[in-house]
Amino acid sequence: MSATAKIDIVGLKDDLRVLQELDKKLRRQITKDFALIVEKPVQDAKRNVPQKPPLSGMAWQWKTRSGFEMFPWNGNLGQQGIKPFVSGKKPKTFQGVTKNLAVFGIRWSNARATVLDMSRNGATDRGTSMIRQLNQRFGKASRIMWPAYEKHKIDVENEVRTLVDSVAKTADRLTRTR
Repeated sequence: MSATAKIDIVGLKDDLRVLQELDKKLRRQITKDFALIVEKPVQDAKRNVPQKPPLSGMAWQWKTRSGFEMFPWNGNLGQQGIKPFVSGKKPKTFQGVTKNLAVFGIRWSNARATVLDMSRNGATDRGTSMIRQLNQRFGKASRIMWPAYEKHKIDVENEVRTLVDSVAKTADRLTRTR
């Protein structure tokens, strides 16, 4: 289960696609504006990423079966993966699962970080022990991202509403003059 904040706005992805076609510069500005809106939660999340391995086992080298080097922990890599995004992609459904629903968000793209932030169910005794230790040291999942957002939730949501209104008005104006 992932943590989510939800504001229902119909047609926003369509508006972003219209802006992408008609005014790419304006569309890029929307992404920059959103990045400014979420700058405080992003910085808080980055500040809360531990520089040292969160658990002693995360200091050791470990590769997945595919050869991906999952550990040792690198706090700087964790910080670099926290970024805002704006998506105008059409939602896609496959086998009953719909993807690409989010329009605005903050993403932490780092496998190591996902283990720290979102681990909540252990499939083995060792996994259960790891999660118990993470919960004791950092709290329950989401340990980094959600608390950073919650701290700034009201300001972020108000500013996003203003940005969304601006996007809708601009897209409407541009489609009428087209």
